[in-house]
Amino acid sequence: MHPIEQVTPRGQRFVAAPFFLGFLLASAPSIAGAEPYIPADDEVVLETLRRPQGASWDGIRALRAALDENPQDLAAATRLARLYSELNADTGEPRYLGYAEAALEPWWEQSEPPREAWLLRARLEQRLHRFDAAQADLEALLRTHPDDAQAALLLSTVAIVRGDYAAARSACDGLKFSAGPLVAAACVANLAPYLGEAERGLQTLEALLERDVLPVSGLGVWLLTLGAELAVGLGQTETAGEYYRRALTMTDQIDEVDLYLLGSFADYLTEQDRPGEAVQLLETAPPADSLLIRLAIALASLDPAAAQPLEETLWQRMEALQSRGDDTHAREQAWFYLHVRHDAETALQHAQRNWQLQHEMRDARLLLEAAIAAGQPAAAGPVLKWMDAQQIDHAWLNDLARTLRKPQA
Repeated sequence: MHPIEQVTPRGQRFVAAPFFLGFLLASAPSIAGAEPYIPADDEVVLETLRRPQGASWDGIRALRAALDENPQDLAAATRLARLYSELNADTGEPRYLGYAEAALEPWWEQSEPPREAWLLRARLEQRLHRFDAAQADLEALLRTHPDDAQAALLLSTVAIVRGDYAAARSACDGLKFSAGPLVAAACVANLAPYLGEAERGLQTLEALLERDVLPVSGLGVWLLTLGAELAVGLGQTETAGEYYRRALTMTDQIDEVDLYLLGSFADYLTEQDRPGEAVQLLETAPPADSLLIRLAIALASLDPAAAQPLEETLWQRMEALQSRGDDTHAREQAWFYLHVRHDAETALQHAQRNWQLQHEMRDARLLLEAAIAAGQPAAAGPVLKWMDAQQIDHAWLNDLARTLRKPQA
């Protein structure tokens, strides 16, 4: 694999069966209005999963058999954990993260595990929204292995989520030596909107894409998606649309699905009042909660009755998360209760918890929107202070912030 491609591995392609959405919608009415089912006995079988088929699953079963024989087999454990992590990235299915964590169990509590296990542990911590632990692991890993480009790029992402922009910038600087100028400059461009430098970030990225041959790979998809989101933040909708289309075309060329791209592009289409295209984009996508929420929003704008079964299914999922006190999906919960369930008070509670975990543009937007919808402008204070401190200028946030800053009657 090319060294740059190793920085942002995307894993295997998952093609959702076209009948999945139809099955989901058909089955949802039967549970509408029902309370989430919590079995009284841990031995109760909730679901019998069909035995997965295919070459990749044959490989997974072989690796699991090897670990049954020798749980200390580092090569088999890291390979298996990587495959499960890729499956999670491709499908949004959270159980794969638990399987990956279990594969790394012999090294999970070690202060300095082997390098590959260390990086995988940090990646899983990020996916599980244990951001503090992920950043601590990545910083320690880079002190020992300063040439690890994957760790540096992942650290920049985690640090942005946590609002630690100095750490993000330091990680980007390290990429100049470990991954080359293209990835390092793209890393800085990704950070730019959080430093009040979004326009410079987009200009930097556009210059890179004009000067360098764009790799047809997961890295290329990331660069194009980054360009689209920078353009969205600056209100350059036509430029954003072009970048999104190019990124989507590239995923077809490399035969991969990128869940992040699908969600970001769907947001763009919905906000451009093109919900039909958003539905078309998402209707056969993997059933990750974040994508199903976007699909429900787009469907509701076309035909509220058609969206109702999916909304009920999502309500079951969100209530199940809430019943077990799961805050790792507070973003999805806030999003669902605000834009699908139209329960502003509940949405605001989740948005506030989410802001304590994540400081990306979408998280800021959710808290501002929820504060307005709930009639509690003071609740938006942390985001408004953050915008002032970082000189944030983003099309998603500016009008919301102006509304909240208006003197109250």
